[in-house]
Amino acid sequence: LSAALRYRDLVEALGISVDAFAEAVMSREILFPGEEEVRTSIRSILASDPGPRGKLDVVVDGLRLLKGQCSVHAPKVVAFCSATSMAQALHKMVTRFDPAVASAVTQGLPPDQTEAVLNQFANSADTWLLIVDRNGEEGLNLNFADAIVHVDLPLSATRIEQRIGRVDRFGRRKNVIRHRILLPFTYEGSVWT
Repeated sequence: LSAALRYRDLVEALGISVDAFAEAVMSREILFPGEEEVRTSIRSILASDPGPRGKLDVVVDGLRLLKGQCSVHAPKVVAFCSATSMAQALHKMVTRFDPAVASAVTQGLPPDQTEAVLNQFANSADTWLLIVDRNGEEGLNLNFADAIVHVDLPLSATRIEQRIGRVDRFGRRKNVIRHRILLPFTYEGSVWT
């Protein structure tokens, strides 16, 4: 049973990021013979991996493309990340040149600051992107948003439904919700090959 649970956790972590996968692999006790050799191989692969930088570039390009495709003048886009570190890195990258374009709600943000961030996102014409980590999958009312971007795809259908439910809520006046799921590509030249 413990091996099956470990496998489930590893697959979930791999869906989040390479860093989450590395942490999940290295932070557990050894369960089966030969596992240390597997860990050594994984460490060498991870050491040669450029990390989340390549994925963030793809995400930023996808977000800008989606913004340009929205039919409204100042679209409101919500980007969901499973990992807090990914949400913070994405926010830093997007706001590098223009701090007003994005807001972030992540783990550890006090409720009063969360409310201020959500008000800014809802009411500022300049702020078109809200980036949230796993904590933003429940409890937020974002029915005014135009689009959802899944920076990663959780294995749990419940979590995906929770993400969609932040935007598709009772009282919504807009008919269409645009969805984008950003997953690794396998073609030659991709950041994921």
